Amino acid sequence: LLFCFELIQKLHAALGSACRRAAKASAENEAEQKGKQGKKEKRNSTEQSMQDLEVALTERLGRVLRQGLRNVLRPPSLKKIAAWQTPAQWEQLAEAVYDSSLKSKHQDLAHHQHQLQAGALLLYLCCAAHHQAANSWKLGERLARQLLESWSTKKGVENYCQITLKVFASRGPAMLLDLPWTETLRGTAKPFVQRSQIAFVSDCLPHFAALQTDKDRALALFDSFIRFCAECLDKSRTDESMTGANKQKLRREALPALRLALKLRSRLTSEELKGSELAKEVAAAASRLRESLPFKGGSVFMRCQELCKLVPKTEAGSTQQKRPAQDSKEGSAKRSKDQASASTTAAAEKSGAVEKKAKEPNAKRSRKAST
Repeated sequence: LLFCFELIQKLHAALGSACRRAAKASAENEAEQKGKQGKKEKRNSTEQSMQDLEVALTERLGRVLRQGLRNVLRPPSLKKIAAWQTPAQWEQLAEAVYDSSLKSKHQDLAHHQHQLQAGALLLYLCCAAHHQAANSWKLGERLARQLLESWSTKKGVENYCQITLKVFASRGPAMLLDLPWTETLRGTAKPFVQRSQIAFVSDCLPHFAALQTDKDRALALFDSFIRFCAECLDKSRTDESMTGANKQKLRREALPALRLALKLRSRLTSEELKGSELAKEVAAAASRLRESLPFKGGSVFMRCQELCKLVPKTEAGSTQQKRPAQDSKEGSAKRSKDQASASTTAAAEKSGAVEKKAKEPNAKRSRKAST
């Protein structure tokens, strides 16, 4: 196991070097193509073959490293690995892996995805070994908090932060329950980053719902996220600084996330969600959005209809403005008067039709007699 762990560290370093060489070659190729001023010339076959080999090497190293990390992360192996170093040494190694992965450039390239995924697994390995040695998730929680903050503030690190937090959520979701999810989502300035964070939290909700030992913390996270999604519905309706496309995209991300969060929250607790205060807030936000839509149809309208059913019909009027009693009385009197006049008109028309039918045979007989 010690030899395997040392080999994993060397493979991670080699993978980083291969990704840097591949990124440098691709950058030089782009600069060369721009310098040719639109002239299409065939590249040297040797250079193209070397670049293809670099990309294939990164893919192969990434697969080998990920498979080795999955084997090491098994509970029996993890307990033995945790005793090799002190908690301070595991923390130092985790900081080194975090810094090297976060500072890597060109994270959007395809061959860099293998490095990011392997780095995420290696970082979780260090945090899990520190947890086994120190009996605490403080290191993992601190690094996860830094990842969430970097995701919202720094540029070009979205892929690494999302991949690493996804690994943490699937293998150790308990360390992510106390993170400031809603505060970070509210403070995110870029709309597309905020939408990706909403989708990420929605994907992690099933992992949080499976934590039966931390039910109270999970319920607090669910309630705050549900209220934030309701705020997003109001924001897409009232925020004039957002474009129409961004408003529609935000609604399409917030409504499915809201529906899933409500469904999973009902499984965590035995309380009836329909008719509760939280359900009333959600139904009120969905009702306001539904009434503001210019077209009464489509996926957004139908999802708002489903959320409005969380409040019973007897209480649905409480979410809207109530009219004064005098206006209601006048309206009822007016409606009864209109109904009475309509019934009188219908009776008169019916009697006229009967008289007309009775006169028709007499007219026919008189014409026959005259002839």
